[in-house]
Amino acid sequence: DSFTGLFGRLVERAEADWRFAPEASASTRIRWSYRYIARRGFGPIVAAIVRLFWAPYMRRVLPGLVAEVARVTG
Repeated sequence: DSFTGLFGRLVERAEADWRFAPEASASTRIRWSYRYIARRGFGPIVAAIVRLFWAPYMRRVLPGLVAEVARVTG
């Protein structure tokens, strides 16, 4: 979907790649990557926002997402 607010003025679109791989300990390794395509001239600003805010945010919320998936899927 489209971005809103200030970020929407900086970014044209984003692409996400999520990969799930089973681990020997009956857990799952989750790897994700995001690619933000910045509007012309805003690449360094978008890179700084992602590095400073988005990556730490994802690290913080991922355990809750995993717990919710486990709860819903049983």
